[in-house]
Amino acid sequence: MGELIYKLPDMKIKTDKEALAESIDYLHHLSQFLGIFGHTMVPEQADTSHTNMEWNDKEGRLYGQWSGGTPKIRMFLQFKDALLGMQTEQKTVLQPSESWSPKEIIQWMESRLAFLSNQPAKMKLDLPYDFKDFEVNDQPYIIPDNKYLCHWGRMLGQFQHVIDQLTKNEEHTGATRVWPHHFDLGNLIILSKNEQGEATETIGLGLAIPDHLSREPYGYINYFNKEKKLPTDRPSLVYGHWVDNGMQGIICPITEFHEDTIEQEKEIKKFLSEGIEAIKSMR
Repeated sequence: MGELIYKLPDMKIKTDKEALAESIDYLHHLSQFLGIFGHTMVPEQADTSHTNMEWNDKEGRLYGQWSGGTPKIRMFLQFKDALLGMQTEQKTVLQPSESWSPKEIIQWMESRLAFLSNQPAKMKLDLPYDFKDFEVNDQPYIIPDNKYLCHWGRMLGQFQHVIDQLTKNEEHTGATRVWPHHFDLGNLIILSKNEQGEATETIGLGLAIPDHLSREPYGYINYFNKEKKLPTDRPSLVYGHWVDNGMQGIICPITEFHEDTIEQEKEIKKFLSEGIEAIKSMR
């Protein structure tokens, strides 16, 4: 009698980087519903800022902007359990994303909006920015590990806290925001303006998701001036490295920072503050 051989099925175990990337991608897709709500209900701005969002670290929620009219309504995304929500100043309603399709979530948004405002509204799906990976279809969502959803929320909170500190005494563009297209958190320091009051020289700083500059999430410091480029002779850096492809400035993958939360925020502050000063010294 031959020997029985049992073969286990091939199973790929995700690394922490892969699991975090999957969670960020999931949250990025869910944030599009906040963008759709803003596109439909918030007065339109030419720079699409009516669709941007603000991270509330205390509540662990990403909030869209308040609608016009009465009552004022806004949507939010609660990271730890991937819940979508809609609220007025008096009432909040929640909706899980797990096992719901984008089409069903849009239907929920329209029905909740009618319930909260007594005014039916059809969501405008022609978003004013390009996000090719998002589609309002019948495919149900499957929620990833909430450990990594929460981890991304902690990173947003740390960067937002540091950015708010560093921009407090600078001319900047208001609240630190998350933009639904690139899903980056950031703010802009204005270094100079033209006679029309338009910013002509800026330093952007923030936290970005993986893209052509980095295979993992990264902090960034971006110098912009149409008339000027940074010199090639640049100071050495404690954190991160200089880039010129797609932006001119500095990026630092988040794995270069200490894993301990307190130390991590100190290092994020050092990265951003020293990078800002390095760029200012080369103007």
